[in-house]
Amino acid sequence: MLSADRADVLADEWLLVRHSGEIPEIAFHSALHYLTEDRDGPRLWLTKEEIDLLLEAASARYQEIIFRDLCYENRKLGVYRGLKRAISNWNRFLAFRQRRGHTNDPAVQVKVAQELLALLQIVAEKESSFRDDNQWLPLIFNCTGDELIGFSCVLGIPVEKVPDSILRLCHP
Repeated sequence: MLSADRADVLADEWLLVRHSGEIPEIAFHSALHYLTEDRDGPRLWLTKEEIDLLLEAASARYQEIIFRDLCYENRKLGVYRGLKRAISNWNRFLAFRQRRGHTNDPAVQVKVAQELLALLQIVAEKESSFRDDNQWLPLIFNCTGDELIGFSCVLGIPVEKVPDSILRLCHP
């Protein structure tokens, strides 16, 4: 395969991984399979750098869907899944990177923590005005209080930064 063809096929697979659905790890492994083993694929020997590009595409997609579900403004979108999904995707993201031999990126952890704190602050500040908007609260806080506390702790957020009023919004 010519190098231009190689670059094109890798770019196509990168796009598929980067813009994959809810579980980027599946897209990552599908791309690896197609590129290296599939009878109908190009059967390439990928370099570490090429594999890392696909890994970073999957990591970026994980971050995108985590941030989507931590963003208050997204609560009315059909793709919004709430805190429970953000927590699940954070755990999947960490496990995926660990299985691939990569550690957690502290900068990403800080950004996720900031996004969670921003969500908690918005809801805490608007709590008294939620009479008209309270239909969205069960969708946002679709995790248990323990899950929210655990997520906060993993992100390095002190427990006291999670208001009791927020914990009461969580599922029992």
